[in-house]
Amino acid sequence: MRVAERETKLALPASAAPAAARAWRLTDEAGHFVLRLALCKTPDSRAWLLNREVELFRMRLATAGVAVCLATLAESGGAPRIRPIPKAEVDALRGPLDAVARGPRYGRTGDTSTTRYFGVPFEAVTSLLAATSTGRPAFVEADGVDRISLPQLAEAIPAMPLCMRNMLAALRDDHHLRHGARMQLGLFLKACGLTMDESLTLFKTEFGRGTITAEKFDRQYAYNIRHYYGKEGHRKSLNAFSCTKIMGERPGAGEHHGSKGGAAAATGTDTRGGT
Repeated sequence: MRVAERETKLALPASAAPAAARAWRLTDEAGHFVLRLALCKTPDSRAWLLNREVELFRMRLATAGVAVCLATLAESGGAPRIRPIPKAEVDALRGPLDAVARGPRYGRTGDTSTTRYFGVPFEAVTSLLAATSTGRPAFVEADGVDRISLPQLAEAIPAMPLCMRNMLAALRDDHHLRHGARMQLGLFLKACGLTMDESLTLFKTEFGRGTITAEKFDRQYAYNIRHYYGKEGHRKSLNAFSCTKIMGERPGAGEHHGSKGGAAAATGTDTRGGT
C-alpha cells in the first residue's frame, strides 16, 4: 500500500512543490514505521494497525480522484480491469440503469446524465451481489444510499427484487402473509428505510382490508414488527435476510416466499427455473 501511495502521490496537494512533497512523504512514512515498531508486540496490536492503515488508504483513495484510483488499481497487479463506460453505451442502457440508480425516484423526472458508470468484470463483483452494503437491501446511486418512506413505496416497487415484489403483491391481493413471508418482507422494507411506525401502518392497513381487525392485529401481529426494529424481545435490531438464506429455505403450503419454489408453494404451480 505504501508503495502505491508513494508512486501515485496520494493525498498530496496538486500544487505541492517537489521539496514539500518529499518532506511530506518522509514524515508520513516515518510515522508509519514508528507505529509498526510500537505496535508489533501482540497480534491484537498488529491487527489494529493493519485495520487503521486500510482505513487510511481508503480515505486517501476517496480523496485522490477517479484517475488516480484507476491508475493505482492498474499498477497493483491482479486487480480487475475497470473501464469508464462511454456516454453512448450508458445512453443505450439509460432506462435500466436509472431504475437501479434512482430507486424510489424511478419514474420521476430528473437529470441523471451526470452519473458516471464503470465497467467491471462480472466475476470480480460477486461479493457485492452477496453483500448488501451497496446491494443493499436498499436503493443505491452514485451519491449514496437512497432510503424510501411509506408514501414512496408504490413507485419504488419496480426497482425492487422480484421476490419482494411478489410478496408485496400477495399482501395487497390476499391482505395477509404468513410469518415467514412477513418477516422476509418486513425486514427488507426496514432495510429500505421504512420506520417501525410506517411498517406497522402498512401491515395493519392491508390486514385490515381482509379479516384481521385492528385489535387482533395489535394483539397477534404488531409484536413481531416491533421485534424487527429491536423494540421487543432481546431488543436487538434485525437485519434483512440475504439472498442465500432466502433461497436455502423451503416454504410450506400457502406460504409466499422469496426462494425457488416459493411461488409454487403459494399457487400450486411449477416454477422450476424461476426465482
